Amino acid sequence: MNKNTILILLIFLAPWVYGQDNSDDAKSIFSGGSEIKGFGSFDMKLTPIDDITSLFIGASGGVTVNKFFILGLSGYGLVSGTELTGEVSSKKLNLNGGYGGLLVGFNIFPREVVHLTIPIVFGIGRMYVTDPNFFKNTSDSDYTIEKSSFMVVEPGANLEFNVTPFFRLGMGASYRYVQGLSLTNLTDEQLLGWTINLSLKFGKF
Repeated sequence: MNKNTILILLIFLAPWVYGQDNSDDAKSIFSGGSEIKGFGSFDMKLTPIDDITSLFIGASGGVTVNKFFILGLSGYGLVSGTELTGEVSSKKLNLNGGYGGLLVGFNIFPREVVHLTIPIVFGIGRMYVTDPNFFKNTSDSDYTIEKSSFMVVEPGANLEFNVTPFFRLGMGASYRYVQGLSLTNLTDEQLLGWTINLSLKFGKF
């Protein structure tokens, strides 16, 4: 069974698993008494880009419905100054950019101290390739030689720890699918890949 099949199974099995939670206070998402609570999180993502370990930092925010459904927004920016080797010449280039969009997901057995979350990000991003030495004899900043937008879908699975009633620590992995990148020095295949995630989540749970 390949990695894509495993992720798809996790996504579609999540609602079935939730249905097995028969505690007295479980509610339907469509009931008049639905419980809606807000959260915000600080997120870090360690991932390879063009075989170089890179770091995205960002944030997520939204609501949980009946402790199970997650709905919100996420955004991440590349902060590690990834260096590329130019395709046209051998000079070193810098990569900058980020991505973000709609966050949906599920909490599996959220009342347990350690539980599983299945977040999925549907969004868009933009990458910039800059030449740090374009202006060799001036103090000008980097020169952008190309840029491109792209579409991204990033499903993941995280173990989440209920540290306090208002703080949760999450650790896990996701897979970033990318399509539509139009750069000479970076392809879709070089940008997509596995990500190791760490999140610090605050809110009412």
